[in-house]
Amino acid sequence: MSATEILKPTDLKKVSNDAEMAKAKEALAHMTAADEARKNFQEEFMKRDVRPNVGELLNQAMRRAAENGSSVLKVMEFPAEFLSDRGRAINNSEPDWPKTLQGWAERGYAYFEKELAAKGFHLRAEVCEFDKEGRPGKVALYVTW
Repeated sequence: MSATEILKPTDLKKVSNDAEMAKAKEALAHMTAADEARKNFQEEFMKRDVRPNVGELLNQAMRRAAENGSSVLKVMEFPAEFLSDRGRAINNSEPDWPKTLQGWAERGYAYFEKELAAKGFHLRAEVCEFDKEGRPGKVALYVTW
């Protein structure tokens, strides 16, 4: 029979601490990657422009919605933090909520005003998701007819 040396409590504490440190490093790496992805998404959102073929795409999508008996089409969804007031005006149904739009949403609204409003379409904005603290998390824009 060979004598196996039993680990000491200090050895076990080191094993435990090392395991916790590895988990913490992994969690930090995930958080860093998520922050970087969110930052990249926000930068792209702020730079993005309305597609040149947006009219064609809207016609197709609105036709499908109408064929399915709907009179509403979600055209955009994005984090409320991309709004200048983090979604407060939309959440409170304030009439000047379009002034809070930025980036792609602002350009999309300008397209709506120029091309769709005069044809009888309406644009509705709503908070479609709240965060854990009850603040607006995501906002959606809908074209209605």
